[in-house]
Amino acid sequence: MNLEEWNNSSVKKKAEYKAAVSWNIKRQREIIVGDLVRLAPWCKNKFRLGHVTDVAWWDSRKIAIQFLDSAGLKNIPSFAAGGQHGNLEIISPLEDTHG
Repeated sequence: MNLEEWNNSSVKKKAEYKAAVSWNIKRQREIIVGDLVRLAPWCKNKFRLGHVTDVAWWDSRKIAIQFLDSAGLKNIPSFAAGGQHGNLEIISPLEDTHG
């Protein structure tokens, strides 16, 4: 789903989509630097894509992302909440090349 589809969706469809995204976020692996992520539909910046630039060593839920749209690329990275109750959905998981 994208922002235009979201804006044209019924309340029921939005609720179903939020539930599906929440389920995915709760079951995804921990976010790492380099992941491509999308902000969840309950966020102010819903559906924006971001590249993970940093994960705080003291709290893996504090994640810095660089938004990948023209407005976001003009700004420094923003912080978002990760983890099982966070706002970031992994779109393109990186392969573990260190294992």
